[in-house]
Amino acid sequence: ARAEALRVEKSAAFGPLAEAVRARARQTLEAVKAVPIPDLSNAETAADEYRKYVVKLDQVYQTCLPFLRKAIAALSSFVGAEPQATWPDVLPLVREMPPELVTVPPVDSAELSQAKKSLLALDEEEIHLGRARDEIATALARLEGEVAAHLSKDAELEAEIATATAVIDYVTAIEQAEAARQAIAALEQQKAERVRTAGDVWQKHQQTDAAIKVLEEELRNRAQEMAQLDERLQTERKDEPVLFGKDEWRSRVAGLEGQLEGLRTAYNQRLGVLNQFKIDLSAISVQVQTEQAQGGLVDRQLADTHAKRDLLERASREMGAKLGAARPARTVALGDAQQAFAALQQAKLEALGRVERLRGEMRRQKEENVRVLTRLKQLGVERQQFQGMLQNAQVAVTQGREEALRQLALQRRSAVERHVGEVLSGLERSLASVDAVFIDPAREELLKSTEPRKELEASVLEHAEKAAPVVAALARELDPDLAAQDATLGQIQVEFCDMAVSACKAAWA
Repeated sequence: ARAEALRVEKSAAFGPLAEAVRARARQTLEAVKAVPIPDLSNAETAADEYRKYVVKLDQVYQTCLPFLRKAIAALSSFVGAEPQATWPDVLPLVREMPPELVTVPPVDSAELSQAKKSLLALDEEEIHLGRARDEIATALARLEGEVAAHLSKDAELEAEIATATAVIDYVTAIEQAEAARQAIAALEQQKAERVRTAGDVWQKHQQTDAAIKVLEEELRNRAQEMAQLDERLQTERKDEPVLFGKDEWRSRVAGLEGQLEGLRTAYNQRLGVLNQFKIDLSAISVQVQTEQAQGGLVDRQLADTHAKRDLLERASREMGAKLGAARPARTVALGDAQQAFAALQQAKLEALGRVERLRGEMRRQKEENVRVLTRLKQLGVERQQFQGMLQNAQVAVTQGREEALRQLALQRRSAVERHVGEVLSGLERSLASVDAVFIDPAREELLKSTEPRKELEASVLEHAEKAAPVVAALARELDPDLAAQDATLGQIQVEFCDMAVSACKAAWA
């Protein structure tokens, strides 16, 4: 609520300040327009009268300008912003009257001949510039035709590059398909080798397995034989004679024991051979599994390569169909296709470079054309000036000096009115835009500055309460000085600015 009240209060105070700016702008324009153009009919005093007029106009402008700036400064200070623009300290008036407006060519003077020579020189230069303009137009037409031809060639090269890209893809697909066929042949050979190796390994596996079975059967027989022999040995040991035949018995027992030991030794040897066969069988089994895995891997590679070959052949057929007549009639190496593609790209770059050079030449020709046209306009202005001088000289010769002076006075008056009118119209436009340049931005700053800011409200209120006594004390101290300055400015406004219009009218009456 307090922020809204502050906004309403500042908005109410903003209106008079804005109106003061408008009033000062209006008063400045009225005061400047109130300065009358002096009598410039006398060629001898016209230059001095014009200088006095320019000085007087600047004095009125410079008298009113500070009050306008003060009003704008007050408005900007009120909203807490800086003015974004201002007016020049002096009006952009020509300080001296051009010599051709105050110089009257005497009867039968050299100025008449000089004016004629100048007009002839202007005619010759105009003819030369006209020829140059026609040549530039012809050159521009030629350059535009060349640019169009090169752009057409660039479009053709673009199409050829697209075709060359498709040919590269086509040749690449064909070469990859051929590589796939060669890989298939190598994989078929590798598969046959793997099958042969796997057969050999499997045969070796079967042979080792059969040998193990034979050895196992042999060991069973040997074990049975050792069991029988051991049984005979045990029986013989139980039948030990008491008195007679011990030597013979010991001989029999020793023979049986030696025979049993020999059988055990042979059994252990054959058992070692069996164990070695079993180790070999395990290794061969691993080799069989490895060969089977390798064979499966080769089969998968072969299937993948077949699929890749089929895909590439199908893609190459589709590419060939798309290429149509552009398809190579014979086998083309990929390097040759890439070299042709690079040559087309280089040709395209060269064509674009030529187009850029031609466009640069066109820009230069257009700039030259602008220069020629500008000079032709300048020649028109100079022609008018020399024709005026020639007319004045001719009037002086045919109708006398008085008529020449009258014509010159009319030209002088017209030129001054036109120049002053252009300057004052520019000033009027700038003064009429005070709303858009100063008042509207100030109003936006006012609205921004009075927007409520809740996060700072408490802090601001606290500091405002602390600063209020200090501000009040400063206001009491500065009020007398401010009142004195305001009274002085008001007196200047009443005694000079408000009286400027009538004073200027009285001074030039």
